[in-house]
Amino acid sequence: NIHFVNNFIAFLLFSGGKVGVAIFEILTGYFMISACTKQQKFFSLYLKTLLYSLVFLLCAILIGIKPNLSQIIHSFFPIGSNTYWFISVYLIFYLFIPYVNKLLLSINNKDFHFGWGLIATMTLLWVILPSFTTFDYFKNELIDFLYLYIIGASIKLSKFNFMENKRILNATAISIPVIFTVVYTLYIFFSKTQCKFHPIMYTSEINFFSVITAIVLFFYFKNLTIPQNKWINIISNSMFGVYLIHSNCFINPFKLEVFNVAQYQSSPYFAIKCITFSFIVFAVCLIIDLILSFLLKPISKALNDCFCNILEKITERKEVNK
Repeated sequence: NIHFVNNFIAFLLFSGGKVGVAIFEILTGYFMISACTKQQKFFSLYLKTLLYSLVFLLCAILIGIKPNLSQIIHSFFPIGSNTYWFISVYLIFYLFIPYVNKLLLSINNKDFHFGWGLIATMTLLWVILPSFTTFDYFKNELIDFLYLYIIGASIKLSKFNFMENKRILNATAISIPVIFTVVYTLYIFFSKTQCKFHPIMYTSEINFFSVITAIVLFFYFKNLTIPQNKWINIISNSMFGVYLIHSNCFINPFKLEVFNVAQYQSSPYFAIKCITFSFIVFAVCLIIDLILSFLLKPISKALNDCFCNILEKITERKEVNK
């Protein structure tokens, strides 16, 4: 019936967001395993998050919204709050990347089999068991990031060369929707019984579906040659800003109130409305980000330059002390 179909569509779209998170974390591992972390980048990300939070707090006050204490605290201290959980996890993990890289490179050079054993164990505990059972004792956003970082780093270190085989890649791609449909059907069936089958595939950032789909999509696009395009560059540069805007503690409730897709759950046009609303939210957030980036550029540049000068002075003092 239409309710079952719409629930499946919602299930699919919701999980699609998890795939996006998984791809980004895999990409981080793929590129950062052979790169160095930079203090300036850390500060730049934190600064943009803070400035956007404060701008929307100011806008809320100016239009007559009285922020509560929680919103004020989250606006002044955005990192560590549920509002910006992803960038909080990313920045915390970013501090440990040099140590993680050192460990992974050491394992890769000394014991190839141990590296595969580590991946297999983490996959069992963090992906397979939680996806199909109520086992979720190791679920944590920071550990999830570590797991996908290791996957991305392992791809760079040539541990997943078998996925370059087109037959294996295509077979895996075909199996994804089949597995997804079966799991969803089981979820619906058992949810009507007393059986405690509740796959975290529906709620967790890291699950069997998102991880496999992310890996397959990564390999499909890994060797794809895409010509330079101005609009692609503009959109990609604004993705972080779009995330900060639509997740903001003032914007998110307003967005959910305006685009309340739950009221269309019994509509035959549910899928069309969901996709349309998503594009509208993305387009509006993109425009806002482009405007804010332009307006805040002088402030961001001044503060970033100040931070760089402080780092230089600290470095000079260390060299003198040596």
